[in-house]
Amino acid sequence: MDETLSKRPKSQDKNLISYQLSVISYQLSVISYQLSVISYQLSVISYQLSVISYQFSYQFTEKTTHTPHPTPHTPHPTPHNPSPF
Repeated sequence: MDETLSKRPKSQDKNLISYQLSVISYQLSVISYQLSVISYQLSVISYQLSVISYQFSYQFTEKTTHTPHPTPHTPHPTPHNPSPF
C-alpha cells in the first residue's frame, strides 16, 4: 500500500488534502449553524422560563397581599318559647 501512495503524484496529494480540508470546513460550518440553532432555542426556553417565573411570582404576591375578608357570622338567636307547663 505504501508503494501506491509513493507512486502517486504530489499534485494529487495536494488536491486530496485540499478536498479533505474543504470537507472539514463544511462540517465545521454545519456544526456552527447547529450550535447557533441550539443557542436560539435556549434563549427561547430562557424567555419562557422568565415568563413562567413572573407569572408565578405575580400569582404568589397577589395571594399574599390580598387578605381574605372574614365572613361575618353572627349567630342567630334561637327562639326560646317557654312552654306553658
